[in-house]
Amino acid sequence: MSLYKKGNIISLVILALYVSANIFFMVLVPKVFSFIQINSSFLLCSFFIILNILLAFLAKLIPTLKEHWSILKLHHFLIGAIIWLIVLSISHCLKLAFCNIQASTPENGDTLSSGLGLTLVIISWEELMFRGIVLNFLLKYSSKLYLSIISGLLFMLIHLLNPEINILLQGPNLFFAGVLLTLLYLKFKSIWLPLGFHFANNIFSSKVELLTGYKLDAGGFLLSSGGYVDTLFLALSCFIAYQIKPND
Repeated sequence: MSLYKKGNIISLVILALYVSANIFFMVLVPKVFSFIQINSSFLLCSFFIILNILLAFLAKLIPTLKEHWSILKLHHFLIGAIIWLIVLSISHCLKLAFCNIQASTPENGDTLSSGLGLTLVIISWEELMFRGIVLNFLLKYSSKLYLSIISGLLFMLIHLLNPEINILLQGPNLFFAGVLLTLLYLKFKSIWLPLGFHFANNIFSSKVELLTGYKLDAGGFLLSSGGYVDTLFLALSCFIAYQIKPND
């Protein structure tokens, strides 16, 4: 077996074990610290920050962690959010025009600004879980594309544990979403860029009914809902992200 194939197998095993361990801790941490009157999402976010710092120290990747978490790259968050909001808007307009839609009534008290802080915390621990320092460690064994594909598969499989998710409609979207976010993290060496994309998606998804008064029947992941319209946009976004050659 070639060194390249061995490296890919090692990466697959390590990443699968890493994500599996994280799922265990996701359940364990809120229970262990249940005596602390803090939202479980804040606990998980703190846990994954500490975990990534610890792993970076053990793997001697502290300089890499500082580069990917650099406050000087904070503008990547805004850039990612703006780009993805534009994509979301185009996609949603197409779905309003061509997909089966139904009018919806927003819940009382719902506002555009509600839940921004909590959403940021939730997507932060999700990104630190899937786009953490372990990916940088595995670059010595595998390519960015391979790691992105494996990360996308794991991202999809974990979300499909939710019985409410339709595997045929949402499975491909979850996969391409994981691939896209991982490509952005590895190619641009910034946690802030995928955070911006993820944040824009979740805010748009949760507020789309409030903004438009319509809700699409089919389910999706990054692009609110709308099935294979989302899949097309996500696949195209992955292709574009892979082709981009950022200045190191």
